[in-house]
Amino acid sequence: MSAAMLARLALALAGAAGGAVWLLRSSRAPLTGRNGEDPGDDTLSPGSAPLLDHDREDRGEAPESPASAPLTPQSWGKQARVAAAGSASGSFATEPGAGAVPRSSRRGAAARAEGAAANLLADRLCTLVLAWCAVWALVWLGLALMRMRYPYELEWIGGAMRDHGERVLAGRPLYLAPGPDWFPYEYPPLYFWASAALMRLLHDTSYLSMRLISIASTIGCAAILGLWVRQASPGRPGGTWGAIAAGMFLATYRFTGAWYDVERLDMLFLFLSMLGGYWLALACPTGGGAGGRRGTAQARTAAGAPPGTYKTDETHKPDRPDNTEPASRGRALGLVLLSAVAFWLAFLTKQQAILFIVGGVGALAWLRQWRALALFGGASAALCLASVALLNRATDGWFGYYCFHVPLANGIRPQLAAQFLFEDLPLFAPAIVACAGALLMFRHAGIRESGYSGIRVFGARYSVFGVRVAGSRREAAEREAVAPQEAEPPLRQTPSASRPQHPNTRTPEHPNTKHPNTKHPNTKHPNTEHRTPNALLPTLSWSVTGLAGSLLSRAHWGGDQNVLMSGYSGLTLLACAFAARLERKRPTLAAPLYALALAQLLPLAYRPDAQLPGPAQRAAAERYLAEVRSLEREGEVLCLDHGGMTTPSHFQIMALLDVIGSEKRMPPSLLAALRSHRFAAILVDSVPSADGALGPILTYYRPAECLHMTTTWTVTGFPTPSPGREVWVLRPR
Repeated sequence: MSAAMLARLALALAGAAGGAVWLLRSSRAPLTGRNGEDPGDDTLSPGSAPLLDHDREDRGEAPESPASAPLTPQSWGKQARVAAAGSASGSFATEPGAGAVPRSSRRGAAARAEGAAANLLADRLCTLVLAWCAVWALVWLGLALMRMRYPYELEWIGGAMRDHGERVLAGRPLYLAPGPDWFPYEYPPLYFWASAALMRLLHDTSYLSMRLISIASTIGCAAILGLWVRQASPGRPGGTWGAIAAGMFLATYRFTGAWYDVERLDMLFLFLSMLGGYWLALACPTGGGAGGRRGTAQARTAAGAPPGTYKTDETHKPDRPDNTEPASRGRALGLVLLSAVAFWLAFLTKQQAILFIVGGVGALAWLRQWRALALFGGASAALCLASVALLNRATDGWFGYYCFHVPLANGIRPQLAAQFLFEDLPLFAPAIVACAGALLMFRHAGIRESGYSGIRVFGARYSVFGVRVAGSRREAAEREAVAPQEAEPPLRQTPSASRPQHPNTRTPEHPNTKHPNTKHPNTKHPNTEHRTPNALLPTLSWSVTGLAGSLLSRAHWGGDQNVLMSGYSGLTLLACAFAARLERKRPTLAAPLYALALAQLLPLAYRPDAQLPGPAQRAAAERYLAEVRSLEREGEVLCLDHGGMTTPSHFQIMALLDVIGSEKRMPPSLLAALRSHRFAAILVDSVPSADGALGPILTYYRPAECLHMTTTWTVTGFPTPSPGREVWVLRPR
């Protein structure tokens, strides 16, 4: 690990530690709004919780003045807290309806001044973070536009990727038996199909078409991240953190290999995977519209929903602003089907999409959305299996050999997995702290919503953003047993009229049941579990699956920085969604959350000029190409390390090493071609070892000439040639 990378990791860990301490201290501060108001007790359900002014503006309502606000359990508790804070001066109310309590003591003035300073600091930090994101987003866009027309490969195997697209464009098969002419990488064909189609459309066989696909996919990924965070937590915090998520994704450009605009398939795969996850997340707030136990219970109680439950008709909207409008059954099922199609296309781009499909199935099963689960799982499995069967039939089984047998045969290497855990993940330590801190806050600071028991961890129930994501089947059966089967529809009331005038006031609809939102530990509402679930469990599932995919790919031989994209994107999505939710629930946490975002962005800074190919790199590529053309006058030339240089095209060394790793020997037809001296010359970046995987080449070819080329023309990935990897020409013995 370089000294610069060690410094970045130290900066990230220091920022994470400082942000964690600040977040912990701020969580112990009084629950105060951004304008100095007390938003009430967040443990109460949306049916009775008072709204902050920005919450009312999001719903199109006018801010509620203190004089006209009805007395609620929250305002009763608020008066008690204000009275306790002002007891030193004796300025507290003596009656529940006495109105606002004056805060004239020095302690109250100091608290207000401290709150105003905290709000100002949070606003300035927010502005700084957004500006930092905008700067690096513009930097990436400028780099992408400047590198788009570079006539040579930006990444080591980019030339061979273009060879794949040109073969499709010429109508030649991709998946053939390993031999001296051609054999492909271990990737499905969708990216090559799309590249060939764009090449035909633009009448251009250069790298432009492939890079345009990557650039468009990157912009799509950033847009989906912003929309996903905004959908997870609507309102101002959601919009702000959505913009931060998009900017943070673009700022991670260099530390995922500067891959966002190169001639590789990774960005198309990430975009399709994100699109599938986002559509699945949109389908989940249906409250059972897509089928399942929750939907059945909600439909059964819709006619007479007791207080605290949601009614999904057009005349009654939930007070809770987390999910704006529940999706209809048809729309939800349509989104589920679209999600399955997106994941299928991602699978045709890269096999890793199987992990995201499994994650989506797990999320729907946990939510007990049985109809959606059947549609999603059935459609995904049918499309993927049918594609594999058709491609295997068209290629005589070689598609399955390259895309499944070869990668599985190379296995997992523990030392590479350790690199992911101890070198790659610490760079995102501030984002990890934000996620972990939010989980603890929602459990211990009381920022959770009634009726959602959360994830069981060592016997405790943790609530993720207030999402009901766990609970035993026995508990679910007990709730079903006590749920009223029939109920007379209550009279419609406005949200303010339905609020009790005292914490112990009983509701008129159910005289024998205390209000479900009051703090009575023995009071259980039978239908609080059948609220409309939001999209955060699929969000959590996608993020965790992305991390798992990055770990497995990094531990696989040949995994470069590009495999970190899904893991870093998942952490970005989850951290920003957590932060948006936390800021909405506890505005006092805004400043430390923005500080954590800044601490995450600072270690991601890089030199933009180092990502651009210079004159020396162009000259090196031109010299190498000239040497190839000169050797081709003598006969067929094989370039082991670089594709896109010879005519006709051949396999590249990474594809050869994958096949050798799976078969434990060199392909027999290739050995026969070497034995017969089919190639007039072979160009290699460094002479292979005689006892290595490429040793058989030296049996029939000898190192004849060193070209003394030590300058690479690539700007990312594996730098070759280099001072330690000079270009040699091998001649027949």
